[in-house]
Amino acid sequence: VNAVLTPHVDLVDRMVHPEAATVEVWQDDKPLDENLRGDDITADGRLLAYSYGAGAGSALAIIDTRAGLEKTVTNLPSGSISALRFDRGGKRLALTMENSSSPRDVYIVEIEGSTATRWTQSELGPVADGSLAVAQPIRYPTWDRRNGRPRELTGLIYRPRTGSRHPVLICLPGDDGQVRDRFDPLLQTLAGELGYAI
Repeated sequence: VNAVLTPHVDLVDRMVHPEAATVEVWQDDKPLDENLRGDDITADGRLLAYSYGAGAGSALAIIDTRAGLEKTVTNLPSGSISALRFDRGGKRLALTMENSSSPRDVYIVEIEGSTATRWTQSELGPVADGSLAVAQPIRYPTWDRRNGRPRELTGLIYRPRTGSRHPVLICLPGDDGQVRDRFDPLLQTLAGELGYAI
């Protein structure tokens, strides 16, 4: 690899390349709000795929290491991406995707056309489909600053469908400190069936 064109210059040093190489990195103007979340590389080292934080969800980057360009997949739903794996030939990328109103499902990305196809349809279990609350991302400023600018925190709000007054439940994220747009049957039951604002 002689060059990589990526908006995520601070992640390049953590990406694994199959052989030692001198790498030049150009950075464009896309901001990166969170850390690298998962990656895979084809057996021949030609393609590198990784997901990174984009608000409460994830975005997918597929880098052609020979051309130094990033491919864009536009038809993935919003949510959290994980478990990225290329097939042996490097023509398809499997990944899992989930969001607040859809449990984790498998998607296959055809590299040539940069399109994704949903391969599974997960069951909702005891949660009624019609009562699902869609988590809405919210941002709010903090008291501290990064590079002279106020930092923003990302959160998710689940709004009940009925009424004007609701009990409120505040959930803080786990160990990594980042809220993720993931399917949670307990939160869905509380918001959709019991009328909590979360």
